[in-house]
Amino acid sequence: MKGLFKLLFFLALVAGVLAGMSYVGARARVGTMLGSNPPLGNRSIRFEFEGVSNLPGQPRAWVFTFGSSILPGVSNVRIVVSPTGKILSFQPPDLDIRLEQWEESKLPAELR
Repeated sequence: MKGLFKLLFFLALVAGVLAGMSYVGARARVGTMLGSNPPLGNRSIRFEFEGVSNLPGQPRAWVFTFGSSILPGVSNVRIVVSPTGKILSFQPPDLDIRLEQWEESKLPAELR
């Protein structure tokens, strides 16, 4: 019985470490995409255990939702990241272009 408890504790510890590493990797990936000072606020993060329904195959993934934005024409942003850190989708579909334009707009005119 003591050995079974140790095994279960070890398995729970390993699962916790893997989940934590997945979370940190997903946050780092989104942070890399958004930059150091993103124009987004009101972030919520959740893991979809039952899968993301609007993606092919309904993969399990981290879903980052931002409820406010100072990007022109963007009110909400949703970024879906796999447990291994791959960006599966983002909305709006041209978010990467809008982020680049926003970053460039912060530069002085002579550097653009």
